[in-house]
Amino acid sequence: MMIGPAIMHSAFLVLQLLQLSARADVTAGAFVIDDNCLAREPKAGTFLSAVKAVNKRADACLRRLNPEVAADLAQYLAHSGGVRIVCSPSAATRPNECAHVTPGGSEMTMTRPFECGRLDNTIFHELLHLGTRLDDMTAEHHNDSSCRRYDAIYAAAELCFPSAPSLKKAGI
Repeated sequence: MMIGPAIMHSAFLVLQLLQLSARADVTAGAFVIDDNCLAREPKAGTFLSAVKAVNKRADACLRRLNPEVAADLAQYLAHSGGVRIVCSPSAATRPNECAHVTPGGSEMTMTRPFECGRLDNTIFHELLHLGTRLDDMTAEHHNDSSCRRYDAIYAAAELCFPSAPSLKKAGI
């Protein structure tokens, strides 16, 4: 039995459609993780775990550090319709950039999501740029690694999602 070209072409289109439908964005709390991020994960569930951690711990931690900033963030999330996380290594605005946002916007662009330490820390850090008035340094100084220990956003991200074991013991 011989299969005609029209049937082969139809079967090919159906297969492509099935492959496209298998990839879909994932929504978790206030975040929508673009399928292009999910396709880049070194281990399935990496983004979802990080976003779930931010959803779970961000508000409680910020309320202990600064209730006013926590209220800013809650208001932003309530009115923004959520934050879309996209991954685009080619979108880096400077060398060695991990991620960036436009303050007040609703999209977070991860440029090197798996090369910058804890993913939950990076997502929380960028979320603070989006939804709060916590920025206390110009972008130039914020991104200067020598000033990180004086920067409110880096400090909050490190206290809420510590990268060092000694900070985890602080109990914030």
